[in-house]
Amino acid sequence: MAIITHTTLFLSLHFKRLFTHIIWSASRVPLPNLPCTNASWHIRDSVIATLIFTMLLYPYRVSYAESTQGRMLPESSSSATSVKEASTEQSTNLGEVVVQRKKLSSKSIAKRTLAREPSSTSIVDQKDVERGRVGTNADVLAYQPGVTAQSVGGNDALRISIRGSGLNAGTGYFREGITFLFDGLPVTGPGGTPFELFEPQGLQYTEVLRGAIGGLKYGGLNLGGAINYVTKTGYESTPIEARYEGGSFGYHKMLLGSGGVIGSADYYVSAVGSLRQGFQQHTEAKSGRFIGNFGYKFLEGVDTRFYFRYAFTDFQFNPSGISLNQVLSDPTQPNMGDLQRDFSRRHPGSIWLGNKTSIKIDQESKLDIGWVYHNYPITILGWDGGPNTVIGHHWFFEDITGLFRYSRSGRIFEKQSNSSIGFLTTTEIGDSGFDAFTIKTLTPTTLLKTRFDGSANHSLFANNDIEILPGFWTSTGLQLAWIDRKSRYIYPPSKVLAFDKHYFGVSMRIGARYEITPDVLLYINFSRAVEPVDSWKYGTIPGFSNFQGFRDFKLQAANTFEIGTRGRVGIFDWTLALYRSWIQHELLTRRDPASPTTVDWFNATPTIHQGIELALTTQLWREANSERQTNTEQSPGLLFRQAYTLNDFFYRHDPDFGSNQLPGLPTHFYQGELFYIHSSGAYAAFSAQISSSYHADFANTLNVPAYTLFGIKIGYQLPKRGIDLFLDFRNLTDEKYVASTYPLFNMLGDRNAPTFQPGDGFGVFGGIAYQYH
Repeated sequence: MAIITHTTLFLSLHFKRLFTHIIWSASRVPLPNLPCTNASWHIRDSVIATLIFTMLLYPYRVSYAESTQGRMLPESSSSATSVKEASTEQSTNLGEVVVQRKKLSSKSIAKRTLAREPSSTSIVDQKDVERGRVGTNADVLAYQPGVTAQSVGGNDALRISIRGSGLNAGTGYFREGITFLFDGLPVTGPGGTPFELFEPQGLQYTEVLRGAIGGLKYGGLNLGGAINYVTKTGYESTPIEARYEGGSFGYHKMLLGSGGVIGSADYYVSAVGSLRQGFQQHTEAKSGRFIGNFGYKFLEGVDTRFYFRYAFTDFQFNPSGISLNQVLSDPTQPNMGDLQRDFSRRHPGSIWLGNKTSIKIDQESKLDIGWVYHNYPITILGWDGGPNTVIGHHWFFEDITGLFRYSRSGRIFEKQSNSSIGFLTTTEIGDSGFDAFTIKTLTPTTLLKTRFDGSANHSLFANNDIEILPGFWTSTGLQLAWIDRKSRYIYPPSKVLAFDKHYFGVSMRIGARYEITPDVLLYINFSRAVEPVDSWKYGTIPGFSNFQGFRDFKLQAANTFEIGTRGRVGIFDWTLALYRSWIQHELLTRRDPASPTTVDWFNATPTIHQGIELALTTQLWREANSERQTNTEQSPGLLFRQAYTLNDFFYRHDPDFGSNQLPGLPTHFYQGELFYIHSSGAYAAFSAQISSSYHADFANTLNVPAYTLFGIKIGYQLPKRGIDLFLDFRNLTDEKYVASTYPLFNMLGDRNAPTFQPGDGFGVFGGIAYQYH
């Protein structure tokens, strides 16, 4: 394990020199000039890297003469778990050993399934998340290497990125670059991904898939990957569930839920209410959500489940940001212009309704059929500075989705094989569009109306894994995408215009994994992914209230090479991935310095995204002779989990910016937690989050300062009584730091430009949860 750690440190220190020149030297792709003080570095690094990986492989090389068929390596919440998770119970009867196999939970099956993938994947166990405050999805996605999840103002409008996808998409806007799903059914559509439905409580676990695998597995069209939130069902619930948490910044959140099994049926329902006054002025947020599902097993191998989510949110926000000097002096102050205009964003009632029916055709094959109806209106309001005059935007989104997927596990040419083929289609229907208006002395005046119904994403996707040799599997995938983007201006009448654009894209992957032992594997893959631009961006920007012509965007495409390893040896449990993506037409975002509330999108010249993702969990100490099982499914003892991300994103010979770094994300990002749990149920944790500096503009004239945050959690779990208690202390040193920024083209080093959003100061949160068994 020490070899893996030292290898990672070596690659991190010499990343551009080693990772770029050596691993991709065979690609013959022109590369940017990189600093190199001695030409012998190339030869020396090659020799050292070869020796390191040889030392890594040799101790674990085993014979496969008696290997089993179709071995699968499951993963844990942060990395990987031993195959012992699929354990058996043994009992003795008249001298004979009777083996009784436990039925695997859906979470265990998901771990085993994702472990087959020759790419970076992970599972977030919700029980680990609920050991502290669960305010937003930033709490769910912590300790996930390669994933950036930043909350600003404590509301649900997070900034989420995987491997730099949707790099500059700020908080308060639709999420980009990632396919988001509930229970395997998509939320993301032609208009992008709204955020108000993503309640971080009431979950079993969350799947994180990085890179092209997200689209190939679920049919999505995104460069970064996929995040699939899996809801509790009646089989994981209790008749009564309640949770309350509250604390600093006027934060209160409460959940009431119920679940159970009644014969062949099961159900789960929960209602969640949240209120937060805010750390920064003018960031008050409130929300209410309802989550439910109902499942029924008609007969052996045939079952169906209905899903329902409803959400309303209302929050104040500062779309312009404040200056860097303001963040570092008093981060609680708002942008005074935004405060005067009193901007607010409301989701008056979003609905997500879906169904998935599974039919087990035989012992080797299964058919899944699903559909989703998604309706999500938005209202944005603010004063324009005139007497009694309000400016506003109404957005109307309505999607309908259909899913078909056939999967088969069996043998092909005497080789173990797992295959699937599917079709996913999502279309904007109804009156999907955007209205801009003013209200002066209670009299509304329409400024602009545009519609984008008929915009659609259609995806045909297929995958196969086959064991070519004992322990050696190859994986292939292909996705064909047909994309329609439609935009019509229907008001004012003098500007009735229409725009119709069609795209065809191909995504693919070829990869392999090699199981060195049943608990350790290596993988490699080459992939291509495509992503269209959201439908509403073709005609509404810049100048939301003024038509300035349709935008003709290009299809984004990324070709990616990735190598990695995951496994468990002794006290160590890890995943490690190294990747490089060559991206064409990446969609980037910039603010207009003359009008900070105006955002513009553009297809960039060729860019490179490359990085290192490491998750390492170490069992430092385990309590001896412990007879009590804790709620966390962890052995009592001392656990150290770490997640490190290296982000290296830059232009490839841009005519204006050369090989400048892309702004918006830290180059180095680290999260670590030292966690102790006693057999009695008491636990304590100390955490650290370290972010390096990064550029705030495309010209690289101003850096966002580095920061370090510390936290402490203490709690007590009483499984037999169904009670959990916790205290969560955040940002112990009251660090003043930038949580997110809106990039400009060239800031000229101006620290007074209002484009930064502050993170929360020191806060204390407490909570109690109860489950009636």
